[in-house]
Amino acid sequence: MAAYSYTPIADLVIDLTDAKQQHHLFLVASTNLRVASPVWRKILDPDPRFAPLETVSVDGTIYKKITIEEVEVESLQIVLGILHYRIDNIPTEWNPKPSDSRLLRLDFSVMQSLALILDEYDCAGIVSLFLDGWMGLVMAVPGPDYVGVGFEDWIFIASVLEKSGSRSRKPNDVIRLVSRELIRDVCMSTWEPKSLPEAKYYRWKKRQQGAEGVTATGDTAQPIETQIKEGEPFDLVEVNLGMVPEKILDHILNSRSLRGYQMFEPLYKLVQDLLNPNPTDSQTRLCKNKECSALALGSLIRSLNEQGFQHLLTKDLSFEQIMPPGLLSLEDLYNKILAIELTTLNLKDIHVELTLDDLDRELKTVFIGSSTRPIFFRTGHMICPDPTTACPVALQLEKIKADSRKTFRFVEGYEL
Repeated sequence: MAAYSYTPIADLVIDLTDAKQQHHLFLVASTNLRVASPVWRKILDPDPRFAPLETVSVDGTIYKKITIEEVEVESLQIVLGILHYRIDNIPTEWNPKPSDSRLLRLDFSVMQSLALILDEYDCAGIVSLFLDGWMGLVMAVPGPDYVGVGFEDWIFIASVLEKSGSRSRKPNDVIRLVSRELIRDVCMSTWEPKSLPEAKYYRWKKRQQGAEGVTATGDTAQPIETQIKEGEPFDLVEVNLGMVPEKILDHILNSRSLRGYQMFEPLYKLVQDLLNPNPTDSQTRLCKNKECSALALGSLIRSLNEQGFQHLLTKDLSFEQIMPPGLLSLEDLYNKILAIELTTLNLKDIHVELTLDDLDRELKTVFIGSSTRPIFFRTGHMICPDPTTACPVALQLEKIKADSRKTFRFVEGYEL
């Protein structure tokens, strides 16, 4: 097999079996590897406790050999090119489809493999001068897709590049961006312990025409569920967060749980106070009109059932139990809260203690009169309830929705 030489004074062969199971040989200077990496230094320096390195013959010359497996060939070429000052073919910016055949490809797969090499051999510092150009403007077009389904390993890539010693803030920006997106849209079973290594994570992915759940790395991910969202089919596919550093994954899962609780806990209190004639929360403003309260409670229970929130009718739920069961993302939960409806009376001076006869007279007066004001109010179907006529329960639910909107929108990603 032919070998590519990086230097006329080569004394070592790197044998690469790439991700496509193709073999490549590279002639390199072991001194350059020793200087850049303490791991390579340990491998290459003689130690009587370990077996000597294998050897291989290339064009009649015997060289020591080290083996690298399962990485993209371009990623190793970038590393070796930098170490041997052969950088003419190394792209200085994002380059997924090189228009110049002399330049190496630089896409997500190559960056993923490059990060694996830099991390395994502890030599991230060698790419510090390239980092700004490679990562481009975060979320710029054209540029890397940092938040798409299947690209979750950008967190790992950025975590490795952050160790390069560069002053660039781009790795931190990428980690903050991607972790924020995962907090909002990763799906996992509410009852599944997040500490288990075998925990499974899912995300909704818009189905591409003619595609059946193909991930960013080309693997086939069979959807476990399909929904139509805004007229487009979306598949719920499993994603791999195994490469996300533990401290960042903990932040994602804990933030997701906390934000979900912050949205659901006020809703749970409202439901329980409506069910309880003596509200436990002194700040909860309930309607004193029994008929209006009954109308509100009945319509709210029906809406909770429609959204799968029947569990909120149960008393004394714990922190974990308040979150609804099932594979739901924070965004799913937020949208379901916005979809909750309840119907109440929408009349002035009606939300007080009234006998049934008094209420009957009030309603007849409205029907006989010429007022065009709606008699009933349904949350979500009027732009803004009039506080002079709206039921306190309806106003309370509208506030819960507004607070949920703030909670969801102001999710914070992980900061290095």
